[in-house]
Parts: sequence; structure tokens; C-alpha cells
Amino acid sequence: MVHYIKKYENNIIIRRHFILLLSKIAKFIFFLLITFFLYWIWVKYWNTISSNLKSINYLIFGFCFILLNYAFLWFIIYIIEYLNKIIIITNEEIIFIRSSLLLKDDVEVLDLYRVVGIDSFSHWLLANIFNYWTVVIEQQQAENTENTKRVHFIPSPYEFISLIKEKKQKILEERKNRYIVDKWLNKEDKLKNQL
Repeated sequence: MVHYIKKYENNIIIRRHFILLLSKIAKFIFFLLITFFLYWIWVKYWNTISSNLKSINYLIFGFCFILLNYAFLWFIIYIIEYLNKIIIITNEEIIFIRSSLLLKDDVEVLDLYRVVGIDSFSHWLLANIFNYWTVVIEQQQAENTENTKRVHFIPSPYEFISLIKEKKQKILEERKNRYIVDKWLNKEDKLKNQL
């Protein structure tokens, strides 16, 4: 089983692909390079600028300090957001969680019984190389809801789809057994009442 997919008792927890985190790391490194470049300019030209323009050096130092703090703050928020962007498959539903510290808290729940179809696709070379795809989950139309859910950056989509299909099959078997037994019990009660 892939390390993105963990099983806990009857629940399955799926984390999004690491490529999401790599893009945030690249952005963080870009901010660091800009900050160190500005700091290098500040140190190199500190003595060459006349005393009238020394305030510009302090402005550059302040800008570097603010930019560095901004980069670290957003990098920490990106890591928390990546770790909290998960999918939980329980026995009866699929739960999509997207959360960060203060900026975003989204929870979406899909009933597994309503899932009609699951499709997956990938339209890019890197997506095929790193094995992350987009999965489209189609569900029966309910009032005021969309009937499709697109989930991007799913690692090992075939395993994800097979897990959902297994859970869906279990639900169908449980409900079939429950309703057949209930139907049989109802017929037995009717016979007793007639006697």
C-alpha cells in the first residue's frame, strides 16, 4: 500500500500528493533567494553610499526582514495546510477536509451509497511520472447539490478508486441483507397476526 494511504480500523485516510508541498517549498526558496540577494546588496554597498542615502540601506534591511518573516509564516501555513488536506473514507461516507490555521476550514461529506461513478484522468507528463491524478466522483443528484466532485492530486488513483468501490460494495450488501431480513420479519409478523 502506498504511504499516502493509511488504514485505521474501518477508516482509510488519504493524504494528497507531495507535489503540492514541493510547489510551496519552491516558492519559499524563491522568497529566501530574493531576501538574501537584497541583504547581499545591503552589506556590499553599505560603505559606498554617501551619508545622505544611508536611510535607503535601512529601508532595504527592513524590507528584507519583513520579506523573510512573510516567507517563513506562509511556509509554516502551507505545511499545515498540506498536512490537513486529507480524505477520510469511512464505512458510509467520504469526508474531504481542507484546513489551515485560521484561513480555511472546509469539510465536505459525500454519502458512499449515492456514489454512482468514479473516473480518473491525467493530462500532463509530470502527473503521469509522479503518479498523481484527478479523480471525479459522480453521485446521485440531491436537492441543491452538485452531482460531481473533482479531487485533484490523488496519489495512486487506481488504489483510491478500488477502496471506494470496496466500501460501496459492502454498503450495498449490508443494506440488501438488512432490507431482505426486515422484509422477511414483516411477513412473519403478518402471518402471526392472521393466526
